Amino acid sequence: TCMFSVTHRAMKQVAGYVKELYAQLPVFAGGVHTSGVPELVLKDCAGIDFAGLYEGNTSLPDMLDFINGKQPESSLTQLCTIENEQYIAITERAPVESNDLNAAADYRDLKIEEYSSLGRIGTYYWLFDDATRASTVLSNRGCRAKCTFCSVRHFNGKGVNDRDVNAVVDELENLRDRYGITHIMWLDDDLFYKEKRTVQLFNEITKRNLGITWDASNGIIASALTNEIVHSASESGCIGLSLGVESGSDKILRAVYKPSTVKHYIQAGEILRNYPSIFTRGLFMCGFPGETISQLTDTINLGREMQFD
Repeated sequence: TCMFSVTHRAMKQVAGYVKELYAQLPVFAGGVHTSGVPELVLKDCAGIDFAGLYEGNTSLPDMLDFINGKQPESSLTQLCTIENEQYIAITERAPVESNDLNAAADYRDLKIEEYSSLGRIGTYYWLFDDATRASTVLSNRGCRAKCTFCSVRHFNGKGVNDRDVNAVVDELENLRDRYGITHIMWLDDDLFYKEKRTVQLFNEITKRNLGITWDASNGIIASALTNEIVHSASESGCIGLSLGVESGSDKILRAVYKPSTVKHYIQAGEILRNYPSIFTRGLFMCGFPGETISQLTDTINLGREMQFD
């Protein structure tokens, strides 16, 4: 899996190494980068035989069932390859099924409890002890926003598919009880989607007394942030939140289709200052097409006004 383009070279090296060891073993690639430029990946990485496009939770098992004679060819979706130097792709998306969204994670022999000792989980790793076992969880997929600089909508499709709250908390409980994991980084791109569900999720964590901490390293949508959400987040163990601010200019925000305005960011800063136990961070960008020095100054001034940590 290659999430970001900067790790393309590493994926190429790993695929080549696997092929050296097992020449006949089919190698598949997936992830955001691979889905964005699948033809480039297949042509540049000789060790990769097939690329899976977008979310592969349904399409990959369907393909395996086709190979094993359990499903017809018409079941194939989101798959591409190179044959006789020709790029061949099935770009039709597999439908999102609630059973797939809510399926319990099964890590088999993967030692998930050791992952955070081998690398960093999220961007708030410095807020918990080195001995803490950390992992990641996804409570929903997709994002309501249509930001022009982001690949989430291309990868996940339009809208948000949210998981059942109890299924999510069951996963958290299993990670704690089976693997000793006590810190979670949410992978969600729109964690606060649907206020009622969000509060329900955090309250269920508190109700079960899981004793975990968590952070949202990805940018929260400021217009979705409310007092009730932040209160329930704090109670459930939130220690770090990042907000995707990007710009202090409403003109720039409209141009890139951000769902929040400068007013939303200022309100968010006011709410979060009431929760000093949550380390707050703003994510900013500079160099938007057509951006002026004055607009860049507005961004700097907004960052100062929000008074994030």
